[in-house]
Amino acid sequence: MHQVKVKLYQKSFRDEIETFRKKTFDEGNDALPIEKYNPDTINGETFMAYVDGELASIAVLEEDHYVTESNQVVRACRLHTLKKFRNMNLAAKYLLPEMVTYALQNGYRTIYWTHDVSKKAINAIYQGKRTPLNDRAAYKTSFWKSIKFDRTWLFQVDPKSDMLQYVYYIGEKLKPKKNYVWMKHGN
Repeated sequence: MHQVKVKLYQKSFRDEIETFRKKTFDEGNDALPIEKYNPDTINGETFMAYVDGELASIAVLEEDHYVTESNQVVRACRLHTLKKFRNMNLAAKYLLPEMVTYALQNGYRTIYWTHDVSKKAINAIYQGKRTPLNDRAAYKTSFWKSIKFDRTWLFQVDPKSDMLQYVYYIGEKLKPKKNYVWMKHGN
């Protein structure tokens, strides 16, 4: 059995983040570009999941600047799990629940995250249509049952981009003011 521990980023972890970032680039991921992600200056927190002492996955919780003008809304983003740890469901079982707990304890009313509509497998999980075979019990918890799927609009990070994303959230329903496309969708 592996030991998993989640930590909040501190400046003393910067070398670990940079080593991790290099590994993500080597794996072909672009979620943590240097020009868009600096753990020391983001308006939020970086959550780090360790497996047996090795940094295996990170995700960022940052105050929303895409959809609302509220300082009571945060977005979970910049997730990456190294390939050798992906079958452990680190984000689903450890990072996201920890991030939601942190957000609610720190006065945020809504935490949301988005996924590209073309990513059918991950969206099926968040929409409750399927659960990963290797750990079905983790997806039947009260935490997972509290996730809402907004079927009224899609997130569009940039009006010049064709990529649309489904919106998932916990807390109060979002009322987007920008970066959205009104579109009823889902079953």
